[in-house]
Amino acid sequence: MALGAERSTEGVQELSGVAAPRFLKPGYDFGAEFEFGLSLILDGIEAVDAQ
Repeated sequence: MALGAERSTEGVQELSGVAAPRFLKPGYDFGAEFEFGLSLILDGIEAVDAQ
């Protein structure tokens, strides 16, 4: 096992425990959430590139 692999697995388990209830809610729109997140990432890249 690679150094830090155990910690990485724990992080995924924690993230899935937090995210799963949100994804399973009625009315959750993955596409809308994806677009929002992608826009944030692209805006951040654009801001860094403009500096």
